[in-house]
Amino acid sequence: MANDEQSGENGKDLHMSVTMPSIEVGTVGGGTHLKSQGAALDLLGLRGSASSAPGDHARALARVVAGSVLAGELSLMSALAAGHLVRSHMLLNRKPTLHEEQKTEKIIENEKPEKREEA
Repeated sequence: MANDEQSGENGKDLHMSVTMPSIEVGTVGGGTHLKSQGAALDLLGLRGSASSAPGDHARALARVVAGSVLAGELSLMSALAAGHLVRSHMLLNRKPTLHEEQKTEKIIENEKPEKREEA
């Protein structure tokens, strides 16, 4: 669950957090022996059990996953706020209706770069 709220002196700052109460990740066993999964864990330095305390690598991997989710939520919110999400759906819709097709053509026409005159 993602949470965002205004904060700061003037309410102009944004505080975002993500809560994932039952995320299940692992750094030993399961699919960790598979090539791509093992390579990803190696890249993060989290493959196998932690020498410091059991579960440290799994907790660190859970933080990486939660951070990625938070980044995705921030990206989604910015796309919504800027109107990019709706525009991209209109442009990339696989089976547009006739009405949507006409709208998409107008959007594409408005986004074409202007032709420059060469000097």
